Amino acid sequence: MLNYSQLVVTFATALVVALLSAWVTVQLAYRRFRKEKWWERKFDTYDRVIDALYRTKEVWDNDLTAAARGSNLSEEEQESQFAQYDHAKRDIERAVALGEYVLGTAARIRLKEYRRRITRTAGEDWLQSLLDSADATSECLDDLIQLARQDLGANNVSQWRNSRRRKPSDLGHHP
Repeated sequence: MLNYSQLVVTFATALVVALLSAWVTVQLAYRRFRKEKWWERKFDTYDRVIDALYRTKEVWDNDLTAAARGSNLSEEEQESQFAQYDHAKRDIERAVALGEYVLGTAARIRLKEYRRRITRTAGEDWLQSLLDSADATSECLDDLIQLARQDLGANNVSQWRNSRRRKPSDLGHHP
């Protein structure tokens, strides 16, 4: 039979092992949680920047299409285009500023290069400036998609997107 001191030692040992196991489990779970949240933040930042570049590309493409047709956009269309461009430009500027701690180094450098290139083309003749801006935006968009895939891990992006898509059965709805 176990005497009282052996029972206390056995209980104390079990308690220490249980507390240590719980502490290690909590630490590992917290570390994983922080890593996943950081990854989500990076993904969202890349997503916003790529979306802003795409919206900017749409503006340039619409202007180029109008120029190729030899027509001008209506005043309403011009205002809409300017608002879309201005909003996208602010999103890109914000991403560059905030990206100092979220985006990868190569992505930050590429966005700064894009800003310089767009600014540099602004003083040329209108059509050449439009062509240069459209090219700069398309190239930056393609580069940033590749950099995001590298920085985030292409497999992780697919897994993340799939996990964010909800099926009706996941929500308790049945067809």
